[in-house]
Amino acid sequence: MKYVAPVCPNCGASLNVTTYGPMMFCPFCGSRIVNADLKQTEHRREVRVYNVNEDAIAKAEAEKAKAEAAKAQAEAEKAKAEARKAEAEADKVRAEADIARSEAKKAEADAKVKKTKLITRLVIAALATVFLLVLVGVGEGWF
Repeated sequence: MKYVAPVCPNCGASLNVTTYGPMMFCPFCGSRIVNADLKQTEHRREVRVYNVNEDAIAKAEAEKAKAEAAKAQAEAEKAKAEARKAEAEADKVRAEADIARSEAKKAEADAKVKKTKLITRLVIAALATVFLLVLVGVGEGWF
């Protein structure tokens, strides 16, 4: 088997690799190198290495953080909207309770008015009866 030594794609330095891990670093320029896979081709082992662009990784991580922040903000807005909806429902229930209380007070006042009118009619009827009895009694000589 023929061994092909990996080289740094950034500076071209030969890499002394004792183990094949998923990631290596160039000891000369510090580039991160990802070991994509080990491939057997025509009875020889080739190692494909790629230079990882640090700026691209940082940009991707920043985009991910930005997306997560936007998601968190959307969830916060959703929670605020749900809280506003719950407050509106509570306001509606309070308004309905106020209406029910005012209707009960009105019904109570109407009942008092009816009672007062009935008592007034009874008193008037009693006074009319007494007045008629007095008139009849005067006419008959009872007094």
